This record gives sequence, structure tokens and C-alpha cells, in this order.
Amino acid sequence: MIGSKNLKAPPTRVLRRPFELCILTEVMQDLRSGDLWIRGSDRYSDYRGQLVTEEEYRKHIASYGERAGFPVEAAAFVAKLKDRLTKAAAKADDGVPTNEYLRIEGGEATLKRLRRKPEPAGLKRFEKIVKERMQPVGILEALSDTEEWLHWTRHFGPISGNDSKLENPTDRYLVTTFCYGFDFGPTRTSRSIRGLDRREVAFVNQRHVTEEDLNEAITTLVNGYSQCELTKVWGLGKSASGDGTKWDLSLQNLMSEYHIRYRPPMGTSTGQRSCQTGRSSKAVLLRRS
Repeated sequence: MIGSKNLKAPPTRVLRRPFELCILTEVMQDLRSGDLWIRGSDRYSDYRGQLVTEEEYRKHIASYGERAGFPVEAAAFVAKLKDRLTKAAAKADDGVPTNEYLRIEGGEATLKRLRRKPEPAGLKRFEKIVKERMQPVGILEALSDTEEWLHWTRHFGPISGNDSKLENPTDRYLVTTFCYGFDFGPTRTSRSIRGLDRREVAFVNQRHVTEEDLNEAITTLVNGYSQCELTKVWGLGKSASGDGTKWDLSLQNLMSEYHIRYRPPMGTSTGQRSCQTGRSSKAVLLRRS
């Protein structure tokens, strides 16, 4: 909007190119999330080909419902959602009068910035002692330690039954995880580790690691981390977040929600479609078996 500092006033003039860019961005995001479709586009690519088949659905629905914590029967599923919604609404209503950080403006809820608590006495000295006694740990050493505790590389292996097994597979899997997990690339990794050929890393990535294997390894790591006492400090362990990426969700979504603090600005086509996962540039789905 040009020539007005009042963000609530209806726009009278706009900059054409930025405005067109915003429209095309929203169209792209809506097409990706399934909230927008183009008439006749199914002649080129049918989205239903990306969905699970009826056979796969019936085979895995019970396991999925158990992991998600929802019944899979229609009536019980709706009743469960209604019960959760009723309890959440009652809890929110009870907390509004005493919540000093929440205010309602123009019919919308807004959260104020939390006030920083004063530092406890002796904090600086405590931090200094911890830094003096804490030994630095390399990334590969940390990967090796978690492998020794959880054996998460057991999920990797030859994709084809005809492929020969590796010599020292654990070491090869750890180096490959280090290479692609931190986006170094095979060439850069081979320069950093003596005696390593870039083709060895690329071979393992292409022939021994699949997306399903990675999901299983992630599940093992998350389940192991959930057993640490530190996780109990941050809550019940039913939710997770990271830092920095906002993911678009379908408008009618029963399984995900966004945080009130990170909703999109009101200039977007929908005021309540995005979810602040707060993860890095690549999404990592945390699952618990």
C-alpha cells in the first residue's frame, strides 16, 4: 500500500510488481498445500496418485491411530476431537482473566513479549565453572556415542539384496550421516577426513540409505532422547519445535495447529493457515513409536 501509514485502512494504491509477486507466491503455496486447484489440471497430473491406496490405508490405519493417539472409527474420532476441543476451550477461558500477556484487539488475540526474569545470584560463576569443566566434543564423536547407545545405524543396509555388504558398515554410515546431515557434500567431506574417497560416501548414500530408513533412525533417536531427564523439564513431551521455518497447512486441518505468536500477517490471503514448526531449512519429522 502506498501513501498510508494506517495498516488497517483499505488500500487505494499498490506497487504493481511486489503486489503481483505476493499473489503468485500465495497461489504457489495454495497449490502445494491443496487449497487451490486449476480446472483441467488433472489431465497432466492427478494428485490422487500421490495418496495412499485403500489397501495401504486399511493395513496401516490401526498403527497410525495408535501413534497419533486417536481412535480410527469415525464416531469415536469425532467424539474424541469434540472432547479435546471442549477441554481446550474451557482451559483457555479459565486462563484469560489472569493472563497478563494476552490481550484482545479488534477481535483477535495478541501475545505480548515476555518480560525477562532477573538472573539468579551466582549464575555467572556457575556458567564459568561449567565452561571450565566441560570437555569439547566433536560432531563425529557425538554421532559415534549415540550409535553406541542406540545402534540407530542398524536401520541402514543394502537397498538391493544383490549388493555386497560393506566392510566396517557402522563407520561408513556415521561418515555418510555426517556428510549429508550437515550438507557438506562428499567432496568436502573427503577433504576433511584422511583416507576417505568421495565415491565411498556417495555410494553409501545412494545404495544403503532410503527415506524410510532415515525415518526409522530418527524415530530411534527421538525415542532415546525422550528418556533423558532434560526432556521432562520442558513439558509433557507431546509437542516439538525447532527454529525458523514456517510450513503451510491446509485450511481444514485436524492434526496440526499454529502458534498464535507466529501466525502470518493480515496481508496474506488467509490469516490462519501457516504453522510455525521452527525448524531449519529441511524439515525433520519427530515421531515416537
